[in-house]
Amino acid sequence: MANLQETIDFFFDSDAPGSIMLCLDPLRHYRPRSQNFITLYQGSAPEEYFRHRFIPDNIQAATLCTYIPDASLLRFDIPDPGVLPKPTPNTLYTTYVDRELLPYLIANCNDAAESIPLRKTTFKVQRKETPPLNVYREWEAYRIFVSEQQYRERLYRCDPEFRTPLIVAQTEHGYLFFSDNPLGQEGLREYARKVVDHYFDPHPGLSFLNLYEFPYITAELVPLIDLSRSFGTLWSPYRFTPEVYTPEHKLPQGFREELKPIISSELAPHADDFMHLAKYLHNWHRTQTPISAANMDIYRLLAIKETGYINIHSQPFSFDEAFRPLAEQLEQTTQVKSPEQLDIKRLEELMKQTRQLADHFLKDEFDVRGHRTLERMLEDPREKMVIGHIELPSSAKRALLGNCSLYLPADPKHGTVAAYAQLSEDWCSIVVSPTPQKNHVCTVSVPQPEPPHKKNNHTHHL
Repeated sequence: MANLQETIDFFFDSDAPGSIMLCLDPLRHYRPRSQNFITLYQGSAPEEYFRHRFIPDNIQAATLCTYIPDASLLRFDIPDPGVLPKPTPNTLYTTYVDRELLPYLIANCNDAAESIPLRKTTFKVQRKETPPLNVYREWEAYRIFVSEQQYRERLYRCDPEFRTPLIVAQTEHGYLFFSDNPLGQEGLREYARKVVDHYFDPHPGLSFLNLYEFPYITAELVPLIDLSRSFGTLWSPYRFTPEVYTPEHKLPQGFREELKPIISSELAPHADDFMHLAKYLHNWHRTQTPISAANMDIYRLLAIKETGYINIHSQPFSFDEAFRPLAEQLEQTTQVKSPEQLDIKRLEELMKQTRQLADHFLKDEFDVRGHRTLERMLEDPREKMVIGHIELPSSAKRALLGNCSLYLPADPKHGTVAAYAQLSEDWCSIVVSPTPQKNHVCTVSVPQPEPPHKKNNHTHHL
């Protein structure tokens, strides 16, 4: 098989007629690979090669772009290729076309034998499987297609090439794809910031997060990339709601096997789990996610609550003064010459007080997932609360907050007897007793299972 230079020499040194086929973007934003950008052809049916090889190859390449480029596919029939300027071995093909070939063709009035708009022919190919419409609807469909491509062209700042690697976020909602273009980079930064900023929210919307790299672009992946921006609005360019994720069953076959893990997190509301993710995203060059002062305070309080210890010499935070007396006492208690001199009971008491103080600030100053007050949980309509096997409806939660006793009916199926539930005197727990302890009693309505003969009845009852 002849190499590239031999092919060039044969074409330009030949006396036989030939054809040059080009894919040209007038603004030069799109530069396809060499074989799609320029093809030298010598044969008896250049129009057949142009339509059945050159055009399909360029359509396939265009479908891997951020948008379908506004380029033209041209065929120039050259009676004598020997008169054309011949590229030198060290000349880039783009430089040759722009500075030598096109100026020569224009100067010598060599008109294109065929000129096909890439966008239009791509649209026609994509519409082949769609039932034909009348001419007005077809024109409207094409207008919408062109408008979408122009919109994507603006989004990607006239850069038609997807940059890799792709960054892929996996959650319980599916997979979210970010390109390495400025649009995708900004989306990834926004996504990372949202995850970190809302890490401790009572309802963050995520139960785990895995980040991966994916090395290349495929036609199946193109419609899935940077969807968070496509669903955005003028006021909020990026949106990370469940519909922008791609479910696993819609992914290309073998996709998961080529993912390269970056970091995984269970997003647990614990100090170490938070800092593991937040510190990585803060130091990662792709995100550089800031950690808010409020989250740093929550992190410090969680660490204190989990360990029962605070280092007096650690970096100050918002509640430093409140913990200072305990920190000083802890330091004094632990500064002993031998283990036998350590007052274990005193240390345990100080650690207990330290944990209690941290828990107080967590619940009083913040609303942290996994560390919420019972009152806040009852006030939250999104918080699921269950007593025994009974999930409390909103009316039952309001009744508890209204200082009522809840009557919980017996359920032989679950082996439970009738009982009453009410808030404890300090409102820190729900107390279940055989008799009501409050003056007012409300009954919890337990949903009954539908009889089998009614399960297929879809009538809505108001």
